[in-house]
Amino acid sequence: MPVNNSILTKQTAHEVNSKATGVDLAVTEVDFSYPNANDRGKYQMFSSNYPIADFNKPETLYVVDAVKDVEIELTVLISNTGTLDATSVEVNILIIHNEYLDFNLHNITKVIGSVRAQSEITSTVKFTPEYSGNHSLVVTPSSPTLDDNPSNDVYSSTFTVANKYYNCNDLVAWTTGLGWAENIDTFLSEGSACHYGNGQSSTYSINSNSDLITPILDMSDAIPNPTRTNGITFFYTGSMASGDYVRLYSKDISNGWVEQASITGTIDNTFTDGANWNTWSLNHAGAFSPLVPTNPQFFHSNSQYKFSFTSDSVNNDIGYWMDDIVIVYDQEAKPTEFEISVSGLSVTKTVPGSWGKATLQLTNNGNLSEIFNPSIQNLPGEWQYYFSHQSGVSISEDNGVLVEKGQSKIIELNYQPKVGESTGFFPIQVELSSSTHEVISDSINIQLEVEPDRIPKFSDISVTPRCAPGNTCTFSAYLTNIGGASDVFDLSLSYQNLPIGWSVAFAWNQPNSIYIQPGILTEILLTYTVSQDAVPDSLGIFLLHANSQNDSSRSDTLEVTVTASMVSDASVFLQDSQVDTTWAVNPGEFVSITFEIINNASVQDIFSTSAEIIGFNDWAVVDIVPEQMFLNSKSSGTFVVTLQSPESAQYGDNCPSIIAEINSQRSGQNYQSKTYENLAIRQVNDVSILEVNSPDEIIPGQINNFNLTIENLGNGPVTSTVTVDNIPSSWDWWIQDENEQILTTVQLSERSEFTYLQDLHLMIDVPAGVEPNTMFELSIAVNIVDNTEDIDIANNAITIQVFTATVRNVTLLTLESPIFTGVGNITKLQSYVLNLGNIDEGEVQIRAQITTTDYSAPIESYFTIGTVGIIYDLDIFHTITLAKNSSRLLGMDIVLPQDIPIDSTISVLFELQYIDGGIITKSQNVDLIVNHVRKFATLYGQSANPLADGYGKLWINHTIESTSDEIITINFGKPDNWNLLCQSELVNDSGLTIQSSFSGSIIRTSSIYCEVLNDGTILLDEVTISITDQNGNQLSQNAFSYNFPEKTTESQSFSVKVIGGVSTLVLIIIAGLIITINKNRDKNLEDTESKPVIGPPISGPPITTQHNTNYTLQPTINETSPPLPETGLPQGWTMEQWEYYGQQYLEMTNRQ
Repeated sequence: MPVNNSILTKQTAHEVNSKATGVDLAVTEVDFSYPNANDRGKYQMFSSNYPIADFNKPETLYVVDAVKDVEIELTVLISNTGTLDATSVEVNILIIHNEYLDFNLHNITKVIGSVRAQSEITSTVKFTPEYSGNHSLVVTPSSPTLDDNPSNDVYSSTFTVANKYYNCNDLVAWTTGLGWAENIDTFLSEGSACHYGNGQSSTYSINSNSDLITPILDMSDAIPNPTRTNGITFFYTGSMASGDYVRLYSKDISNGWVEQASITGTIDNTFTDGANWNTWSLNHAGAFSPLVPTNPQFFHSNSQYKFSFTSDSVNNDIGYWMDDIVIVYDQEAKPTEFEISVSGLSVTKTVPGSWGKATLQLTNNGNLSEIFNPSIQNLPGEWQYYFSHQSGVSISEDNGVLVEKGQSKIIELNYQPKVGESTGFFPIQVELSSSTHEVISDSINIQLEVEPDRIPKFSDISVTPRCAPGNTCTFSAYLTNIGGASDVFDLSLSYQNLPIGWSVAFAWNQPNSIYIQPGILTEILLTYTVSQDAVPDSLGIFLLHANSQNDSSRSDTLEVTVTASMVSDASVFLQDSQVDTTWAVNPGEFVSITFEIINNASVQDIFSTSAEIIGFNDWAVVDIVPEQMFLNSKSSGTFVVTLQSPESAQYGDNCPSIIAEINSQRSGQNYQSKTYENLAIRQVNDVSILEVNSPDEIIPGQINNFNLTIENLGNGPVTSTVTVDNIPSSWDWWIQDENEQILTTVQLSERSEFTYLQDLHLMIDVPAGVEPNTMFELSIAVNIVDNTEDIDIANNAITIQVFTATVRNVTLLTLESPIFTGVGNITKLQSYVLNLGNIDEGEVQIRAQITTTDYSAPIESYFTIGTVGIIYDLDIFHTITLAKNSSRLLGMDIVLPQDIPIDSTISVLFELQYIDGGIITKSQNVDLIVNHVRKFATLYGQSANPLADGYGKLWINHTIESTSDEIITINFGKPDNWNLLCQSELVNDSGLTIQSSFSGSIIRTSSIYCEVLNDGTILLDEVTISITDQNGNQLSQNAFSYNFPEKTTESQSFSVKVIGGVSTLVLIIIAGLIITINKNRDKNLEDTESKPVIGPPISGPPITTQHNTNYTLQPTINETSPPLPETGLPQGWTMEQWEYYGQQYLEMTNRQ
């Protein structure tokens, strides 16, 4: 504990021993010296050790006795001025820190032995000071023999320890300005001194300014307000011209330099005969000292001193030398010097609301006395506490408690649990911490105990007891144990204030002591008697007492007032005008009901009025007027009961019944009306609409969704509709629920069901092309279908302001893919580029591409934009403009080659680009798949010159290349009486039908041989041929002329059998011709086919027609007939036939 303004005395007065022993010990002198020669060389110049070789200084000129952390030797001279030898002499050396009450830095006892009478003896002690500053030295010799003169036994003196001692022989850690350096021209201790200038043989410069700064010194452990001088000193010599100075500065906590002292002038400017040195002598803190005082504010963790040299422009000199720079300040006691221990002695438990106590013992195990501050943690909320001495004097947590070193002191923690606190143990922590060093502390965990209380508490009396004169009545009081422990409570009565003739007592079955557990309400039965002559409404008062058997301080008293009552006779009923009335009321509103009272008694009576609701507790009686009525005998009065229905009442709910009740305040008798059930809830309609979420902008060309909530705020189910006003007629809108079901009406249940609130979606289909940034103010309303009144139309509609968005959407019409087509077809594709946005597009780029990997040659195709018919190049972009909400036709005509393979795929790509914050690219790809072929080729042959017997020849060779079944019809046109015999069948007007099935081959051929018979008189005419498919499409047509000769009798008798034979031969010949022709046709099929005609893209296989090719058969006429077979002329042949066809017959027979 620091001590301010302490005074050291040189001597302490003692009484002289009354009985002489012949021993008188005294310390006559003490000296300090450094036992280590190196230390002596460093520190002796400013120390108290004396004399110093080759340094002539006064014995009293010193600053310190020792240096911190450097060993020092103390020599003590002890004398015995007595007449007898002193034996077993000991000497005690005590070093005391001046800034603390009892901080002993060193306490050394040394045994000396004997000191002879009238002689002196010296003793030495070595020790190392650990604290710098101004201390006290106390040396006390002692002997077992009582000293004759105790007054001279104790020797006291100062003992000063340097904190820093610099010899100017090493300035590495210093900050040295220009001109400052170590110099050996003169010095005191270690071979050099700190010097500013150029040595004794030269002078310093004019107009100079340079600093020598000590290292940074952590002096934050300095005593804040020391009682002795703290500061710095040094020796100095040399010479400085007038106007030139060395100034001493200290640095404050803000790094500012504050001047402390300055020196100038001449001490010694010639060192050839030795040097004269000077130092300071300043009066501070009541004493002269070489120390330059330093204010405590300059002792901190970043402390420094600065020697600042300045010279003017006039004169100069050799400068100053400084040596033995000493810093002295009083150090605080280190944290290790402090120690406190806390132990618990006892804890006194308490009940809630009362005070308990915990007793603690503090022991100071440190090396000095200290104030320790108590604190508490984890104390439950609303508890009270304070610390105190055993005497009861409180201890402030801020001022603390002083505990001297080695002392044990008892303190008390007084605590009060809050009222109603639960019982049990409550752990807390008490901590004692040093006021000097808060890190020095000790704590103890304590269990504070709250024991249960036993507190009797009477319940208040709600109704004054009444009893008719001359009667004995019963009364019940109620007692509760509001404490935490069970107890037995003694009951007693005080009835001094009862009128004469009145009495009160406990019921015959009521014990005078009752056991009550905590929280249990216990009934106490009493009887009281009212005298026969008591006046109605007269009062009697008695007291009921309850006392705890375990804690006599816990008791309670109930004052009971008893009233003498009258005999009442009354009735209460509903007023006649309201008997048959239905009391309909809106939810949350009020209804008033009037009741009538008749006093049938012979005297005036006083009635309190009330009403009871039966069946539903959510109704409330909010007012009864009046609450008290005075009625004379045989008179009547009315009172009004006001009820409030529940806010949540629903139409059709069951309503409660009501009973009116009156109570005579003079007799205590109660009367009730009968039960009335006239209450009903009206239906109140109130629907509301709320916008939950709506788009920031509506987008033309899309369906926009507005989220709405429709709520039934009324008290019954309703059917409602939603309307939208101020919406353009071209816009479509509808209402749908969460399941996307379109609604025309919205059903809202009563609020007790889930569907009283509906989340709906208003869907608005805004046509494409609506101008951007156009504002529309839509009014959306909800209405009740049957026009029932809505009590709050303010919430029936909302207004939404929306703006149309800017829409940029250029797209391509989606085409079906793939598309099937046939070989040789012209396939026409049509698509559209659409501007679905609402602004004109000025630079839309369109291109088309055709690709295939199944056909290597170019495919003839034509790309058009619009309807003008201009052909555009493929594979490059073409720029067009496209007005908003408009479209442009894209066409692609593709001519499929005749030789493209079946199952080939041709890909057609339409692609567009436009700018919308970047390049937007869209495309449409269509695949054309070649999956069929349909070609027809017809070859004709004839014999233009009929034979003399009257028939001509005609043959038809038809080739079909098709991937489907085909039916071909051949029709003939001929003159009357001309007939055709084809395939040995006479052809009628319906022509010939050829069915060609697609079974195994795409290419099928058919050959037909016909004979033209002239059965009439027309000799020269033609036969026309027309070939059509099953759809009536003409495949081929041709005409052949025939010129018949005049008929003869012989020719007319030419038999059919001959004709048939000839026909067979001719057919053989024609078949050979057809085979030859087909071989040539297969090689030159492409050359003989014509360009295909344009047909629909997908309407069935196209028809490929051919040019007619006519072959005229000329019979071969031999000069001589061929030789007849060995069997003779074939049966049925004539010689004429043989001449013409015999050779062929022979060749055919040889081939077989």
